[in-house]
Amino acid sequence: MVTKKEAQVEGFDLDNYGVLASSEGVWMHLTDPGTEAPLYNNEGKAVRIKVVGEDSPLFRAKERDFMNRRLAKNKLRVGTAEQLEADSVELVVACTLDWDGFIRAGEKWEFSKENVRLLYSDDKWRWIKEQVDKFIGERRNFLQATKTN
Repeated sequence: MVTKKEAQVEGFDLDNYGVLASSEGVWMHLTDPGTEAPLYNNEGKAVRIKVVGEDSPLFRAKERDFMNRRLAKNKLRVGTAEQLEADSVELVVACTLDWDGFIRAGEKWEFSKENVRLLYSDDKWRWIKEQVDKFIGERRNFLQATKTN
C-alpha cells in the first residue's frame, strides 16, 4: 500500500520541478523598514528593484572574482572589515539590473550602476541594501514552476 506521502515523492521529477528565473532577474517591491508596508513614490508608483539571484551566473562570477582576489592576496586571510563590506556592496550592485519608482530631491532618480552603488553604500539607506541582499539570497524568489505535480 502506497501512502499519500510516498505518492507525492514518487511523482516528483527534478526536471519538471522549476526553472530558476535568477538569470533574467525578478522585480522586488521595497517595503518600509518599520512597518513592512510596500513603498510607493509620490506619484503612486511602486518603488522596486530588479535583481538576479544567488544561483545566477552573474552572482556566481562576481563571488568567484572576490574569492580569487582574496586568495591571491592573502592566502589565508579574507581581508579587512572595510573590504568585506565594500565587496558585499559590489556584489549586490552587480546583481541589480534595474529600478523603478525612485525619486530623489523631487526628481526621478535614474538607474545607473553609479547610482545603485551610492544607494547601497550610503549608511542612511543601508536598510535598502539589506532588503535587496536578503531577497537575492532567498531562492524561492527566483523559482518558477513549470508543471503542477
